[in-house]
Amino acid sequence: MRFIFTFLSLFWFGICCAQDGISLEKVVKADFDGNGFEDVAYYTQEKSEEFDTVQIEVYFYGIEGITHEVKSEKIIFNKSESEDHLLCYSFTFSENTLNLIFTKNKINYYWFFEYNDNDFELLYYGESERTDDFQKFRYLNLKASKLAVSQLKKDATEWETVSLPFTVITIPTLNAFKGYEVKWTK
Repeated sequence: MRFIFTFLSLFWFGICCAQDGISLEKVVKADFDGNGFEDVAYYTQEKSEEFDTVQIEVYFYGIEGITHEVKSEKIIFNKSESEDHLLCYSFTFSENTLNLIFTKNKINYYWFFEYNDNDFELLYYGESERTDDFQKFRYLNLKASKLAVSQLKKDATEWETVSLPFTVITIPTLNAFKGYEVKWTK
């Protein structure tokens, strides 16, 4: 019986991954604005042959129902033959922060949005990647204007870390968020 259940689960997962279209991936329910009513955030993905997109929608509730809504722009990831599929690992809310962790083209992305007056500001941005020779983690703290890059080489036992200040001109909010891309120097 367990074998049949496992087979059907894998079969269904394969069908779902192969289909194009919009799918609801993750839902977070919490009192984001602290008014005593449960608010809801949705993470959705759209897949097609040419691109993948992600979008975050947040609905704030009050005594009369939905009082405010925040939607990011559709964040588009163009496909090429070298890219893997888009996969969301985690979409959670903790300590006043909406956290999204996903992978695209063998790189893990971390977007942490802090609640601020019926919207969310991008507080942290991070990327991590692993190859046969090293692990690398790059991190921006937009509020504190700090950048950190850590690397662990294959035979090393400790991380090499470099921290640098940088200047943030504007901090993106979720309501106008179109994705955040950092051009890292080598």
